[in-house]
Amino acid sequence: MKNNKNKYNVLKELRKDQRDAHKDFVNNKVDEVLDDYVEKHSEYISSKKLRWYDYIIIVFISILITGLSFIISIYGFKDITRTNYFTAAAGFLGLFIWIVYGFVINRRTAKFYNDSRRRYSSTLSPEEALSRRINKCFFFGSIILLIISLICYFSI
Repeated sequence: MKNNKNKYNVLKELRKDQRDAHKDFVNNKVDEVLDDYVEKHSEYISSKKLRWYDYIIIVFISILITGLSFIISIYGFKDITRTNYFTAAAGFLGLFIWIVYGFVINRRTAKFYNDSRRRYSSTLSPEEALSRRINKCFFFGSIILLIISLICYFSI
């Protein structure tokens, strides 16, 4: 019996040491992020902003998808009134991708901080800023497609 209790205490101490080591590792990582916060935050904000070429890409892809929906509608179904269905489907698909990608970004942040309560906090890394920028592109592109779909629905 005494031998089993000794093994139990050794395992308990080992688990406690592992938890403490992991907690120290995570705290060091968080402190590393928070060092020179102002500079990292300003760099993160500037990396997160959409650039002029992002807007051009969003508009170009929206026009391309709209043109593709016109081609499919005219030649595939021989009816131009179905154009808005394909445009709306692409817009809703873009919104769905925006939601899922935002969930993935927040989950990655929670994993970084090892705390699910901090999933909406920022890690201030350039990779996360790029992810947020891509997420904005999906959102704005899907909004443009949904607006085009509404215009096609009420005008055709």
